[in-house]
Amino acid sequence: MKLLPFQPTTILNYGATGSGKTSGLSQLARYIFKATGGVIDKDGKTTGGLRTRLYLSDNGDTGPLQADIDLGLIDVIDVRALPHPFLWALKVAAGQVPDISGEDEKAGILKGAWKKVDNSNIGLFAFDSLTSIAERMFDDLSAKAALGINIGGEGAYNFVDGSESWGKITVGSSNRIHYNVV
Repeated sequence: MKLLPFQPTTILNYGATGSGKTSGLSQLARYIFKATGGVIDKDGKTTGGLRTRLYLSDNGDTGPLQADIDLGLIDVIDVRALPHPFLWALKVAAGQVPDISGEDEKAGILKGAWKKVDNSNIGLFAFDSLTSIAERMFDDLSAKAALGINIGGEGAYNFVDGSESWGKITVGSSNRIHYNVV
């Protein structure tokens, strides 16, 4: 295990779209890599140093990170399509990664499991973004309401929209308790 030249800490980076949050993550990932002995040679090969693991739940652009992803400084774990956002929020906070085994075509979701991995080469765990994680949790609660699952005891309503010719969808709402849960 490499000793960090700084104390472990938590940083919350927030701002409007286009304000440079993702570019800032790129700079921080490079700093941590170099501060822990990492070297990028003239041919773009990397040695040593601690990498960044980015758990991606936001639909924003990772373009500002692409060079660092290509160099292997940032590993992207895309959780956007995974089911059970409350579970995956817990698992990513523990540094685990999904092991996708296929797709459940009937349910329309990915199948798999969470696995513990060696995190000794990771110097930064990044989550993009907390807003999108909360939105996915709200979506999950609304989907449960559409199935008639009442979370919180208040009325979370569902209704059917559509017609025989166009097709139908059952839509679920949120309630005040959902805000407390998320």
